[in-house]
Amino acid sequence: MGRKPKVPKVIVRPLPGDTAGLACKADNTIEIDPNITERERLRVTVHEAYHLADWKAREDKVDRVSRKIAEVLWSQGYRRISR
Repeated sequence: MGRKPKVPKVIVRPLPGDTAGLACKADNTIEIDPNITERERLRVTVHEAYHLADWKAREDKVDRVSRKIAEVLWSQGYRRISR
């Protein structure tokens, strides 16, 4: 029985250019640019989490699947709780 993987740390900080998110396998982190909409933040979070789950997945597949998952979650009312 293997160890339970740690939940990735999500860091919110301005990212260069038009980059909305980044994933770092070595650090198990996801970085999110704060200047995106809440809906886009959901999509980017799913996208970067997919990268961490399957580092070898092709970008077009990651993009297509993460958009569909985020669309379903958004339609079901999933939102961040204000802190």
